[in-house]
Amino acid sequence: MTVFARLILPTLDLEAGPLACPICKQVDGLVVSVDVEDRSETPAFMSCDTGHRWADAQMTRGLAVEIFELMKDKYPETLELSVIE
Repeated sequence: MTVFARLILPTLDLEAGPLACPICKQVDGLVVSVDVEDRSETPAFMSCDTGHRWADAQMTRGLAVEIFELMKDKYPETLELSVIE
């Protein structure tokens, strides 16, 4: 069974600067797609409200899983889960 989540992120200021859409520069409410078992350093796939999609080197899949684990109990409204068996 594989669990995937779409996680609505708070504004994140990472080492290289704020996490933002590379096209429209949106920083609030970005969505990251998370495979909750993938803790790799591969960039995670992101999207913004206007539909731009990209893989962001600042948001690794491992970091996305860590954020997911921190937010799933406190902010469940920020998650959309899917299960594939």
